[in-house]
Amino acid sequence: LPDVRALAKLCGSRSFHFVHLLAHGARVDGEWGLRLANEVAKGEQIARALVAGGTTPALVTVSACDSGSEPNHSFGSVVYYLHVHGIPLVLASQFRLRKAHSTSSVAHVYEELLGGGDPLGILVALRRQLAPAGALRQPEG
Repeated sequence: LPDVRALAKLCGSRSFHFVHLLAHGARVDGEWGLRLANEVAKGEQIARALVAGGTTPALVTVSACDSGSEPNHSFGSVVYYLHVHGIPLVLASQFRLRKAHSTSSVAHVYEELLGGGDPLGILVALRRQLAPAGALRQPEG
């Protein structure tokens, strides 16, 4: 999507139960946001856009590079606002993931959740699977 206005328009025209945000993280006004095609949107803007239609997604997953490497882990600003605006389950990596692992991880999470799996159990198993494989890239510093 080109910008947060287009995201709000799309979410205002239909209901989404599951939303996957795949973007680059980027700083905007001292906090982390997501780089859309034509702008960097703050977490609050993204959250408002996702609930623009009067419905709230049940789950939002966030795969954003260039955010997990910050020493103060400030990417929480995006996830924080998603929760503040009523999204009950938000999944976002605490560490950078290699692209192939990110793709397979999201597919695994959705497959397990849609099959009735417990979110916490799914995440614990996923993290145990990724760590020995070297998929989790620790922040540099």
